[in-house]
Amino acid sequence: MTLLYVMDPMVAYSRRRAFPGYRGDDEYTNEREKGEWILESVLDAVPDEVETEPDLVAGHPAKAILRYADEHAVDGIVIGSHGREGPARVLLGSVAETVVRRSAVPVTVVRPDE
Repeated sequence: MTLLYVMDPMVAYSRRRAFPGYRGDDEYTNEREKGEWILESVLDAVPDEVETEPDLVAGHPAKAILRYADEHAVDGIVIGSHGREGPARVLLGSVAETVVRRSAVPVTVVRPDE
């Protein structure tokens, strides 16, 4: 099982625009550190008998997930969803929805607990 975290370059771009003086290198480091921390946290929750491989990539989340799946010949994708509905979904877009629509392999969407 591969645990994939995608660093979104738009996060860095948005912060640079909002906070002049941010350097791209600093932001990339921050996003990388965030991704590494999340992957470590998830790895701690995975039972020892489950073989896992963490991976960290940069790119637009949906495109990066789909590209990773193609390049690594994955059998299936499990992806979380924020569960947005209505206008928020239309305005913000949905990584999970894009992955479901464009994936060549089965996708399971996990929604947050209510």
